[in-house]
Amino acid sequence: MWEEGGPQPHYLHKDACKHEYVTLPNQSRIPQLDERPGKSPAWKVAAICQNCRLHATILLDFAHVSHTLCPNVHFPLHFFKFVASDHTDNAVQYRFACTSWTCQVHLLVSYAPPTLNKDTLNLLTNEDNLARRCRAILDDEPGRKDVTLTTPIEALHRLKRYTDDSLKPTHEKRQFPAHNKKFLGAFGSDCHDFLKDLGFVYAVRFVSTYRCSSCSLIHLVRTPLTAVTSGSCLILV
Repeated sequence: MWEEGGPQPHYLHKDACKHEYVTLPNQSRIPQLDERPGKSPAWKVAAICQNCRLHATILLDFAHVSHTLCPNVHFPLHFFKFVASDHTDNAVQYRFACTSWTCQVHLLVSYAPPTLNKDTLNLLTNEDNLARRCRAILDDEPGRKDVTLTTPIEALHRLKRYTDDSLKPTHEKRQFPAHNKKFLGAFGSDCHDFLKDLGFVYAVRFVSTYRCSSCSLIHLVRTPLTAVTSGSCLILV
């Protein structure tokens, strides 16, 4: 894909991935057999490459339709013309529009790199990092007997479990303590930035005070939060 007037590639790089895509049903909105536009403002196919984990999305947007969709008597097929491209650090999107004046449906094709790049995978699964997180738990609580070394697979499994729970608005486990041994064993204190980038929110438990009648000192009491904001998963510290 290239823009009109721009440099045109003559060949694929020798290291370019030979993509093998699989559809992501939970992120797709695929029309049923013989379904016509109208029930949904858009149809979408989301896919991921099994080799390089590149995310691809193809979206048909009907919001711009002015009269009659293709195919029809006068226009048996869509004929899409390139409109523009948008490039960001995390994705690239190409926009097309049907040239039929009766249709003008928009086609959007976008690509996004894997969320877990090589540096992030190393941060999460490097055995030295996991061993250091385990030692940090034991250094903080030397007498603790229930601490075991987290394996790379367990770290990724826990990340998936936390993200799955956070995406369910009614799920009870959309907040969890940062001092939890499984959380510390997998993520420690050096994965804060990564988890924040995913949308997790670190929140301090509500702190209240009271004056002790016996010693006249003011004590701080940390109580857990009772609600979370929509779209976030709280990590209580």
